[in-house]
Amino acid sequence: NPIHALPRQRAQRGFTLMEILVSTALLSIVMTAVYTLFHSVFGTWRAVEEDFDAYQDARTALVLLEHEIDNIIPQADHLFEGEATDITMFVVSEPLDVAESEGPHLMQVRYALSSSRRNRTLIREERTVETALPVAPPDGRELDRTRIRLGPREEFTIATNVLDFQITYIWLPLVVIPQDNNAGPAPVRPIRVQRHLQSWGLPQGLEIKLKLANPDSPDKPIEFTMGLPIRAPNRRFSLQQLKEMGVL
Repeated sequence: NPIHALPRQRAQRGFTLMEILVSTALLSIVMTAVYTLFHSVFGTWRAVEEDFDAYQDARTALVLLEHEIDNIIPQADHLFEGEATDITMFVVSEPLDVAESEGPHLMQVRYALSSSRRNRTLIREERTVETALPVAPPDGRELDRTRIRLGPREEFTIATNVLDFQITYIWLPLVVIPQDNNAGPAPVRPIRVQRHLQSWGLPQGLEIKLKLANPDSPDKPIEFTMGLPIRAPNRRFSLQQLKEMGVL
């Protein structure tokens, strides 16, 4: 019957071109909103995650360095040495490579700023000591480094995106008070230097400055400064002695 066939033909025709265009426009608007929201949430999450990693890296590095400064071997004070971005010491500490060994070991550890200019990192090197450490040589003689037998070198990255790492070695000069002086000792002004030679022994403290890139504000880096007293027994020297040693 032609009268009954007309609605069936209309039902089989599908969507009109206008309906398709309208639905496509609506779908584009919805997808754009979803993408914008996803991109914003992902960017925020990534910034928070990177910012957290920066603080976590700094905290890990400084806590680890503080722990090893507290565990310096006093008998190896003549082996302590460093520069502005590099420090080497002998400590009793647990290796970071726990797969190789566990428990405290006598080790040589070194902290240094990597030489790469693009992605600078703070690295920690560790080497176990396999023989007894040599005693300090008499004045005027050099240390025989061949007597120090060390295990394989293990290197670990403990902080990334490092903009700067600075070590300052702090000396407190010994003040000699004349017997006829009843006023008491004068205030001692710390001596701050950027290097430390093996023959000097241990300073009285260190100042560590660590600067990391800030993912949220590239023009405002994250900076940390920490003073570390050296608790191992160390000798105090007068200003004249520090000059003769070459510290000043």
